[in-house]
Amino acid sequence: MEKDKIEALLEKYWNAETTLEEERVVKQYLESNDPEEKLMPEKEWFGAVSDFKSLEGKTVGFSAAIDKPLIKRMPLAVVLKIAASILLVIAASFWLVSYRSALAERDLALQKKVEADLFSISKTLNQANTGLNEIIKFKSDVKTQND
Repeated sequence: MEKDKIEALLEKYWNAETTLEEERVVKQYLESNDPEEKLMPEKEWFGAVSDFKSLEGKTVGFSAAIDKPLIKRMPLAVVLKIAASILLVIAASFWLVSYRSALAERDLALQKKVEADLFSISKTLNQANTGLNEIIKFKSDVKTQND
């Protein structure tokens, strides 16, 4: 029965609903008895809280030995080379886009010029054809008058 009561008090403790007296009961139970495997994390927790309270007012320092830096810094020359390469790629991309645009404009202008020249040739050929038709008609009229 006492184990069930302690488990219920622990449930209240983790939900922040216990009184100070209930917390003392749980702490005393976990310190005085050898709890089953299921309650070992709670025993360790209350032990750590007690240890922490015993440090109250004392200065605690933490130190860690670091053998190697976690992040290696790249030399400035390498960073500048990477930046220059990126800048070169971007500049080449812009140049290529503008070059292709200029080629497209030039091709369009040439196409319009060729169309205009072909129209002019077509007009001249039509005029020549009309002139030839008039000559043929004139010859046929002359021939019919002579007969």
